[in-house]
Amino acid sequence: MNNDNDIIIYTVDDVSHMLQIGKTTTYRLMSSDAFPSFKLNRKLCVTKDNFHAWLHKNTKKTYKF
Repeated sequence: MNNDNDIIIYTVDDVSHMLQIGKTTTYRLMSSDAFPSFKLNRKLCVTKDNFHAWLHKNTKKTYKF
């Protein structure tokens, strides 16, 4: 099992779990221009650093998808 210190890329499942939102909403969020994601072998991903920077910057914003 991976240690959190080993993980450098988050997938849709990871982001969905951390934000406690559904997968459909997570796909919409990660596909939006407001989110720093990229595709890796057809999977949406975000680097750990970019995710946490985005989260810190957008903590008080409300998004509708």
